[in-house]
Amino acid sequence: MTTSKPRVRAYVDHDTFAKLQFATTRPHVTISDTVNNALKAYLSDEYALERESAIIKRMDRIARETEALELRMAITSEAMALFIRHYLTATPKIPKADQDAARARGEARYDAFKTNLRTVLEDTTQSLYGSVKDIYTDTDGFFTAEELDLLHKPAPNEGSA
Repeated sequence: MTTSKPRVRAYVDHDTFAKLQFATTRPHVTISDTVNNALKAYLSDEYALERESAIIKRMDRIARETEALELRMAITSEAMALFIRHYLTATPKIPKADQDAARARGEARYDAFKTNLRTVLEDTTQSLYGSVKDIYTDTDGFFTAEELDLLHKPAPNEGSA
């Protein structure tokens, strides 16, 4: 049989070949036609659009989750700021004679706080943040040493005035 179509030879695994043979057991369905139709579908614009659509859906979900996390972070920050403001206004001043002892107690309490915080953050069952071991920061968001030097220099028109 002669045909004007180019011949393609490919290797597939045994499971795929078995499925292909099963799919072509119906009358008037050939392996060649089935592979040709599968390649057309895979290489078509519709398949690309379907893939892009799935990626866009995932990106939208990630964007919504990020926005929710930003909102929670803002709420947490505001709550912490409000607590600190309240604490600073409600705490009475310490007499001069007791300031050294209070400072020592404060340092001991702060060390205990840091230890407790470290324990909670390292225990992934107690904290979401404990599951994140490394935080990567994009260095493009920071100034270089040269840019910082330029920021501290006066503008050219300021020096002549």
